Amino acid sequence: MHRKERGKWIVRILYPDCPGEPYYTLTSPTFDRAEIDTERGTLVIEKHGEGYIDRMTLGDKPLKNYRILHDELLKGGKLTFELKNKR
Repeated sequence: MHRKERGKWIVRILYPDCPGEPYYTLTSPTFDRAEIDTERGTLVIEKHGEGYIDRMTLGDKPLKNYRILHDELLKGGKLTFELKNKR
C-alpha cells in the first residue's frame, strides 16, 4: 500500500470534531496497524479484534471517551483499540 493510500485510511479513524478546535473523534480502525510520523515522534495505531470499540489506550493511559487532543497525537506513542463483536 502506498503512503497516500495509507493516509486515506488514517483519515477514516481520526477526524476533527469541529474545524478550528484541537479535538479528533476516534472510530474503529479498518486496519490492524499503521504508523504516522509526526513532528514530535511516531504514532503507532493498532487494532486488536473486530467489531465495536470496547477499550482504547494511548500508551498506558486508558481513554475514557472517543475524543483525543491534537497535541496528544503529535507526541507519538501507541494508540491501541480493543474491539469486540458485541457491545
